[in-house]
Amino acid sequence: MKNNFEENLQNALLKFGINFQKLDEQRRRYFCNAFTHSSYSNEHKNLESYQYLEFLGDSVLGFVVSDFIFDNYKNFGEGKATKLKSEIVDKNALGFLSKYYGFPNCLRTGKSAFANGKGIKSDSDLIESFIGACYKACGLEFTKEIIYHFIDKILKKFHNSINEHPKTKLQELVQSNWGCRPRYEDEALNNGKFASKVFINNNLYGEGIGQSKKESQTKAASDALKKMAKI
Repeated sequence: MKNNFEENLQNALLKFGINFQKLDEQRRRYFCNAFTHSSYSNEHKNLESYQYLEFLGDSVLGFVVSDFIFDNYKNFGEGKATKLKSEIVDKNALGFLSKYYGFPNCLRTGKSAFANGKGIKSDSDLIESFIGACYKACGLEFTKEIIYHFIDKILKKFHNSINEHPKTKLQELVQSNWGCRPRYEDEALNNGKFASKVFINNNLYGEGIGQSKKESQTKAASDALKKMAKI
């Protein structure tokens, strides 16, 4: 190993089946650039920062995620697909991945780096620059497999925020199967809480109690979905 930078990079890339030491010079350069901050390249004029690879990686990531959603969520439509895509490529989600794989530890920086503090964006940038480097060094098919792995990690980590809201899911299910909308009946209880019932074609399917109508209706929708899953 030449230095700690290459050692850290080698260890990070091995997690994806990439042996840095066995790559040719051009492909090694892509990965080195992917983990080089502009503050470092400003001090070493012969080096490039990750910014251009980040630009490329952002486009590749967007394409692969869109293709993944199109193939796996065929009933979503443009609006829901766009929402899911934005949640998968969200800076917080990508920042989580970056830290999970130890990418910030691989970044080489100059003296002026993060003078005003380090935010989540710098971590998420590394995921995009890494994807850009993978695409140039290893090709699209290899890169797609890595992105699929990333998507799986994000969906599992942010399961609650990405999953559909129970009322939305119930409404789409009812409209698809019965051609109507769920109907909610709400009642204010003496203890300040609310009770809700949800009906489908005048048949009671779910009940819920909450601190607000919104909460009680959400619980009623969840109850209905659980019962429908058993039918």
